[in-house]
Amino acid sequence: MAVLAATATEDSATRLKRERAELRSALAAKCPSKRATIDRLEGASAEQTVELLTALEACGAKNEAYFVQLGNALQLTNRFTESEAGFRKALAVRVTESAQLGLLTSLVRQKVLKPEQKADLEENLRYFRQHPCTRDDLCASLSYVAWHVEEIELVKQSAERAIQLGFPGWQPYFTAGTVYSNGSDADRAQAVKMLREAKKRGGPAKDIDEFLSLLGAAGP
Repeated sequence: MAVLAATATEDSATRLKRERAELRSALAAKCPSKRATIDRLEGASAEQTVELLTALEACGAKNEAYFVQLGNALQLTNRFTESEAGFRKALAVRVTESAQLGLLTSLVRQKVLKPEQKADLEENLRYFRQHPCTRDDLCASLSYVAWHVEEIELVKQSAERAIQLGFPGWQPYFTAGTVYSNGSDADRAQAVKMLREAKKRGGPAKDIDEFLSLLGAAGP
């Protein structure tokens, strides 16, 4: 599989803003008559983004970034079957790590997978086992995927890499923290630190408090 690998040259917030702006420019170049609709994408909610991008499908039909951003918005609205379809279209245009992880995330969030979906899950996970992540947001996503399929070492490696690269969210602290909670005394101490950091960054307080209680570290 020939994959366009990601590189860590900017933080995730800057990258996301740039990628959204680049997509708006590409869509406007393709469909100048749709400029008013395209301009509404700036600052749109996830639901609004899905609606607007769907209306612009003819403009983005051959653009991998269009399908990735549509898939991301669909995930944020918990429409994982539809987001899977979006990421598959992205991969049909160009295979990138962003699209691969988008597909993986869509798959692990579905309760029942068909044999061919399971095969795709394994194929794309195999790629990331062999090619360590290099971008904060993708490392965080990989940790989340690995957590769902209980690949413990991959959870640790990708979460710690996301943290090292400066990922601003709570997710890698939570996934790694829950995994470390089942380890040695040193691991459990690390789990407490990570889970508290996840809570401070806006993670699911109830779930985190339950883990901290089991670790004998209840409280702020």
